Amino acid sequence: MRNRPSLRIGLAAAGIALLCWMPSLAEEKKEPPKSTLERFEREMLRLRTQISNSKARMKNKLRGVGQSAGATSEPATPARLCCSKNLQRMNGASEELKKISGELAACYEKTGNQDGAMILPLVLTDLSTLDRTVAAYADAPTRSEAYGAMGAMTQAFLQLREDADKLEACPEPADAKAEGP
Repeated sequence: MRNRPSLRIGLAAAGIALLCWMPSLAEEKKEPPKSTLERFEREMLRLRTQISNSKARMKNKLRGVGQSAGATSEPATPARLCCSKNLQRMNGASEELKKISGELAACYEKTGNQDGAMILPLVLTDLSTLDRTVAAYADAPTRSEAYGAMGAMTQAFLQLREDADKLEACPEPADAKAEGP
């Protein structure tokens, strides 16, 4: 019975040590921040996934969960009825790509990367074209028109992919300072 208080103290100390150790363990598992180009690629993958998923849903005549003709103020088109979540995610990916493109532009300017700076306007034009084709797909009043818009959307994505592949990695601000003059 005499060892009971020391056992309690030992368990309490072990518990405190474990609690102190756990946050450092969680920090070790954190991934390093993604580079601008890696974030760009992640959004391109997100965009491609949503386009592919939307195509499959349209082809299989699926209807979105909770989608009804009067659910929104927008017309109930075939694409909106089947793929409203996909459309939202495509638009979200596009907005994020625009934001990341702005970061790349600032980095290219800061580091004097003229090649990268010349590619970005092409990428932004492609992204603008893709946005228009996504809107045309969403607004197409019939399935056949939606399929036509889907083809244009796919072509716009492929052009964006081709030009985005030419983008160059840009050193992050800390890296740029380390490599400075």
